Amino acid sequence: MTVTINGTTGVTYPAGGTDNVAGSGVGTTDTQTLTNKTIASLTTTGTATFGGLINTGSTGQIQFPATQNASSDANTLDDYEEGTWSSTVSPAGNLSSPTLSSGTYTKVGRLVVLSGSISGTVTSANASLYAIFNLPFVSAFSSDWNAGVATNLNGTCVPGQIIDNTNSNPNTAGMYLPSAAVPSSGSQSYSFTYSYFAAT
Repeated sequence: MTVTINGTTGVTYPAGGTDNVAGSGVGTTDTQTLTNKTIASLTTTGTATFGGLINTGSTGQIQFPATQNASSDANTLDDYEEGTWSSTVSPAGNLSSPTLSSGTYTKVGRLVVLSGSISGTVTSANASLYAIFNLPFVSAFSSDWNAGVATNLNGTCVPGQIIDNTNSNPNTAGMYLPSAAVPSSGSQSYSFTYSYFAAT
């Protein structure tokens, strides 16, 4: 059954049949228009066409399924998700025993925005450091770099910091800081944000 909601004329259902909320005995070929009616719960298995404004009322919410139903249509929004994620962190240079905390993400369609902090022990001052962590969603790219920002939580200004997609693995990203951003050794924490496009 196709349901059409038009901003001017209301809700139009096919006439007759058990699917007609206006009554199964109403008409056989004509249509019934319901204007200014409230439907407490409406479930559609087909396409609902809206010719006017979609007003979510006091709830102000649109819910997507827990498992994404990916669409190949460029104009179809098929996912929205907010959550937390955890990951082991692999030391790749000058940062021992790194850990990830406060990992959060927001996913709109294929765009993913991450935030979190990485803590560890800097082995050598004035030397660059690098650490690799897992992404909550597989990246669409395995050979490109995506920009991000990191900030030293210990109060040191951190210049030129980036978060990059590790070239050989779309499941991971790396936090890199140049030597100028690592003025001292010992316990350090870095807060970061990172944006990338997921594969789906």
